Amino acid sequence: MALHIRPTLTKPSVPEEFITLSFAYLDSAENLNSLMSEESWPGSFQHGQVVLYLTCHATELFLTGCILSISLNTQVKGHSLARLAERLELLDHAIEFKPPFMVEAFSPDLIAKAEKDNTQPHERLRYPINNNGEPWPGLHAFDAKTFAPILRTLGEDFARIYQHVFKVP
Repeated sequence: MALHIRPTLTKPSVPEEFITLSFAYLDSAENLNSLMSEESWPGSFQHGQVVLYLTCHATELFLTGCILSISLNTQVKGHSLARLAERLELLDHAIEFKPPFMVEAFSPDLIAKAEKDNTQPHERLRYPINNNGEPWPGLHAFDAKTFAPILRTLGEDFARIYQHVFKVP
């Protein structure tokens, strides 16, 4: 078994490191999702939750890397995929990207409550309870076969935007 060592990071290489990590998270999500679809890895909501979290985090890292590539000295804070995507589109008007996890899926009341409680969707993917120790409300489900096309589209979006931002032919 090989030992893999990350090269020393320099400030100019940080955006590319975010991108490399994002593709690793997305690749892991795709592989685990595929194993669940093929039923060679036990399917459960918890395993699906891991796939969802990997996908969400891959998207956050990808958007952050692209933002930093365009504007290296900018501060990127927060985990909101919608806000990160909006910021990227403002920096480069040629980019169109709709994250797979959009707050708009929630009702206005839930959005207001989430903002008040400072709750982010990624927290629901990482923890079974909120900061008050209460289980998250609502029905939670995951289907690997249904999620596969979302992962495929996300990978295509990552490739398209990466080529544009990093000027890759």
